[in-house]
Order: sequence, then C-alpha cells, then structure tokens
Amino acid sequence: MVASPFSPVEGSASGTTTNAYVVAATIDMTGYGNCLILIGNSSGAQTMHYKVDSYANSAGTLTNAEKTETSIATSATASLVLDSKTRAKYVVSVKDNSGACAYVIEHIKGN
Repeated sequence: MVASPFSPVEGSASGTTTNAYVVAATIDMTGYGNCLILIGNSSGAQTMHYKVDSYANSAGTLTNAEKTETSIATSATASLVLDSKTRAKYVVSVKDNSGACAYVIEHIKGN
C-alpha cells in the first residue's frame, strides 16, 4: 500500500436556502478520490432540496449528476459517500422546498 501525500481535508459551509438552486459548496477534489458530504437542514419547520454535480475539469462547464434533486426533512441530515471516483470537483446546490431554511454542509476528502 502506498501512502497518499495528501492528508485528509475538512471543510464546511452554511447559509439560508432560496426558492432557486444556489451553489452552497464547491469541493476541489484535486489529488483526492474519496469524499463524504453531510448536508443538514437546521429548520424545524421547513424542508429543503439538494443536489450534487461533479466536473471532470475544474474550469469545465459539463456536469455529471452525482446526486439528483433529493429532499431533506426538517431537522434532518443527508449523507453522501463518493468513493473511488476521479473528479475535479463536486458542487453542492440547495434550494428551499416548503420555505426558506438554514443549512449546514460539512465534508471531508481523502484517499
């Protein structure tokens, strides 16, 4: 087994959803093949949607849907494991479903 020269890297983002998709987090995957993304809906009354797209080129415009539109219930957390994939970046987008709500995104990437 060859040790990776890249140590695991963690990141986070937070905000409030709107009625249209907005980019909530961009995760640069250069040098990494595995990623865990947690998306939390902090609202106790509203639901939200999220989706995750990937890119083969950091500056590219062509996307691949890693996770299509998925709902997150009130006060719930969604988990997405993206392992053994060669991607330049992942983009997490969010929007409200039943009204604006606060969200938190945490991720860790590694090899």
